[in-house]
This record gives sequence, C-alpha cells and structure tokens, in this order.
Amino acid sequence: AAADAFARAAQRSPGSPRHLGGLGAALHEAGDPAGAIEVLDVALALRPSDSRLWHNRGLSLMALGEHGPAASAFAQAVELGARPLPSRSLLGFNLAMDGRPLAAVEVYREVVRQGPHHPRGWYNLGACLFMAGDLRAARRAFHEALRQDPADARSASALRRLSRTTAEPS
Repeated sequence: AAADAFARAAQRSPGSPRHLGGLGAALHEAGDPAGAIEVLDVALALRPSDSRLWHNRGLSLMALGEHGPAASAFAQAVELGARPLPSRSLLGFNLAMDGRPLAAVEVYREVVRQGPHHPRGWYNLGACLFMAGDLRAARRAFHEALRQDPADARSASALRRLSRTTAEPS
C-alpha cells in the first residue's frame, strides 16, 4: 500500500527526490530491494547530497548481499552526516561481511565513542576484533557490553566461545 501511494506521488512529480526516496524505501520494505535501488539511484542523481537516500540505498544493497557496495553507500551517508550511528553501525557490519574486519573495528570504535552506553556497539566491536585476531581487545569489548547490559546474552555467549577458543592448545 505504501509503495503504491509513493508510486502515485512520484508519477505526479517525477522529479521529486522526496517522493522517489519514499518509493524506494517502500519498495525495500515490500521486499523488492532491487526495485528500491533503481528508484533510489534516480533520486540520488537528483539529490546526491541526501544522506537518507544513501542510507536507504545501503539497506537495499545489504538485503541483496552486496556488502562492499552497501559499505560504500553507508560511508557516503556517514560522510553527509544524517543518522550517524545507524549508518555508521551498518557501515561497520558491511565492512566486516565484506572481509574487512580491521576497517570495521575502526568504524565500531567510533560507534562506541559516540554511543558508549549501547551494548550492541560494544558487542559488534568485540566481534570485529575477534575476526581481526585481537582476542584480548575482543574480550574487553564483550565485557563492556555486559557491563552496559548484564542480560546481553549475545555478549555472554561470545565470551564463553572466546574462553573455549583461548583455552584450546595451539
């Protein structure tokens, strides 16, 4: 229904990046990330400095498993300044999924600097540190996540796995 409404609005004003952006977001939500990217690309051609359009393009690319291009879209959204923590967090995730854990670590360090009381940021930092092979720093990040939220099962589980990993003989 939302996609239909935005499609009608985009037909009435085909040069409106706002309507096209809304249509792109609605298509993504309706399960059509490829269609969303098509529409968002048109909107970005009209308004290349719109961080929300870049963020939404990143979401659709991520839904298609295109983590490298998604990371680039989220990096552009971060550079342009809107929704810094969500875009930055998704940038880190996509860098990690694209096989660049060291770059993801730097992004998540900034995430926890900006939002030090969010256990998810600390968990993600720990996971990327683990992927990068820095087990001591990963352990510290997981502990910080648990300090922020003692019920964070994800971080508790990661610490148990990390303990088993470091306890095994080399």
